Amino acid sequence: MRKLFASPTIAAIAQEIERIQHAPPGTLLDEDAAVIDFAAEAVLDERIQPNGTPYNPTIAPKAIFLTGATGFLGAFLLYELLQQTQADIYCLVRAADTEAGKHKIQSKLESYLLWDDAFSNKIKPIIGDLSQPLLGISDQQFQQLAEQLDVIYHSGALVDSISPYGRFKAANVLGTQEILRLASQAQVKPVHFISSTGVVPSGNAEAGTIQENDNLDDVAMPGSGYAQSKRVAEKLVTIARDRGLPVCIYRPGFITGHSKTGICNPGDIIYRMIKGCIQIESMPNLDVSLDLNPCDYVSRAIVYLSNQQTSLGNVFHLVNPQPLSMADVYQYIRSVGFPIAFVEYEQWRSQLVKQGSSMVSLVMAAGWRSGVIAGDLTIE
Repeated sequence: MRKLFASPTIAAIAQEIERIQHAPPGTLLDEDAAVIDFAAEAVLDERIQPNGTPYNPTIAPKAIFLTGATGFLGAFLLYELLQQTQADIYCLVRAADTEAGKHKIQSKLESYLLWDDAFSNKIKPIIGDLSQPLLGISDQQFQQLAEQLDVIYHSGALVDSISPYGRFKAANVLGTQEILRLASQAQVKPVHFISSTGVVPSGNAEAGTIQENDNLDDVAMPGSGYAQSKRVAEKLVTIARDRGLPVCIYRPGFITGHSKTGICNPGDIIYRMIKGCIQIESMPNLDVSLDLNPCDYVSRAIVYLSNQQTSLGNVFHLVNPQPLSMADVYQYIRSVGFPIAFVEYEQWRSQLVKQGSSMVSLVMAAGWRSGVIAGDLTIE
């Protein structure tokens, strides 16, 4: 499966099949799959030290830096920051120019029913890229931001459920390092880092109960490349914290639609799963729990906690104390009129295959066999 998704073109897949077919007996076919030393990955640049003007938590921020503003959670974070602070919000965004960046952010807020014309003068697009050194901006602009900003919310990341760690490293790990560099220069700025409960393997019996401030060094590394990258990025943030940088880490569970409007990201894994079940008119009877958290709750919680002086240095799990069972989800779907059966997993999977559903749906289905489904952030 790794080979399939690492080479997602017909030509590349054909070459890989030919290589396997012509390999001598006993050949290790995955000889190019390197073992990752995650301890070696989690090394923060020694030059990142909070040597600037000390942070003063009693002064209200006038300039806030936000990454991931065009992602799902990031858009709601932007809205909450605009609502709850008087600060200008500087948003890192990939675009051709400032005008295109502003249009991209406004379009995203409009699509989630969040836009207000009063926001126009408060949003300041910064054209850049998390995967590039200095966030893809010039040395001069980087230094200017370092002197101007008061606080950073780092919600941006590259996200998918399939790719290996290497694909995420530049944006999710090295990008976080650049955020910490920005925070430590000129004047010290607190970093509010949005992680995920996915940094702890779901249903990991060996891990036991993971408390918010537990050290994860002895906890097994999660299996997905995305979660691995967030785990390494978290480690960089904790190293910066140990050097004296004020930081907070927030680990949301699966982020769902708005509790009042229902606005959601239909491309997320659970929505795709529910849609697929409706399409094949059946849902698997599995002993799993769904940790579902409305986006407005998560964004408000992060902004509220970030404004508490006692929050600095801590980790917060933003999860639902009342997870839903598959039976609950089935009943909700039935209650709105969809004809759907509740069947055993093997029967459901057979129906899925017969109806020619996408490989993505099939991969997702395999992940619902047991445990608590927390999901990962869908952010940019």
